Amino acid sequence: MLQLQLHLLTSLVVFNKHTLKNCDVKQAFVQSTLPSTEEYFVKQPSGCPRSPPGTYWRLIRSLYGLKRAPKFWFEKLSSHLRPMGLVSSTNSPCLFTGILIEGKPIYVGIYVDDIIYFSSSDRVEKQFESLLSTIGNNDFMGQITHFLGIEFTWHHHSDGNVSVNLTQQSLVETLLETLGFSSGNQLTFTTPYRSGISIDTIPTQPMSFSDRDKLHL
Repeated sequence: MLQLQLHLLTSLVVFNKHTLKNCDVKQAFVQSTLPSTEEYFVKQPSGCPRSPPGTYWRLIRSLYGLKRAPKFWFEKLSSHLRPMGLVSSTNSPCLFTGILIEGKPIYVGIYVDDIIYFSSSDRVEKQFESLLSTIGNNDFMGQITHFLGIEFTWHHHSDGNVSVNLTQQSLVETLLETLGFSSGNQLTFTTPYRSGISIDTIPTQPMSFSDRDKLHL
């Protein structure tokens, strides 16, 4: 899921006077069983007491680092969501929507092992959490605060409306720290611009045709 889809879900949840919830699936890639038509072998860990030296293991489940692991996990998760009555978007396969109970839809967004969701009904959200929990070890973290490098600050107003502020300040600060920039070693540079100089327009200078020809290469 891209930030465009995230912004769409955020707009929908604010319109419905609700907040986005967040769920993390623990060890998601290991939950996927590998297809019987594909075989993957890995070298045994060094010092393993269960296998003699020089032997290899045939994988039954997916592992982190396997190139096709994200695909296997998405297929497993999708096959778990569809029986609930959820359908993926034709334009964005990582967006799902459907009706579980009470005739009120739920909206679900997937980013690898992170899942965001909301419904205008709390009972629908609880039902979704109950059904999703059967796929593996999930951590339901409630109201979302951080996702895809974006920090969410929710505001509940007295008239029942909900608003949210989005910022990437924490992401920018992390990038600056990674690059070695901090408040103690910030650098400043002067620029050619100074107040009072016109930089939007260039004064017209009349030129004869002979002078213009000299400018042609």
